[in-house]
Amino acid sequence: QQQQQKGTLSACTVPGTEHPASDPRSFFDLTADRSTGKIGLNFTEKVPRPLFIAKIAAATWATSMGLALQDELVALNGNYCCDMNESDFKYWLKHRPLTLTFATSRAVGK
Repeated sequence: QQQQQKGTLSACTVPGTEHPASDPRSFFDLTADRSTGKIGLNFTEKVPRPLFIAKIAAATWATSMGLALQDELVALNGNYCCDMNESDFKYWLKHRPLTLTFATSRAVGK
């Protein structure tokens, strides 16, 4: 399931700063349901730093959703990743259903 919006969701760019009111990137939500196993993503950093996709595992949920390297994971179930500690982040990644909000600079189909 994918929903797209442009520039309306706040995103953290620097941990500890206010969320910008708008962002020129497109934002989209993907939902992992109860049947989803591993998400299949590795990131360039750990929370609370910005989480850009560094690697997508083959034949996983992430591959089937059309995610791309350098898309940024912004939130899990509406909770900003930049406001999480590592324990919270791991907890949410295992939660199902899980809505993941991403930001991207590439064109995203509706």
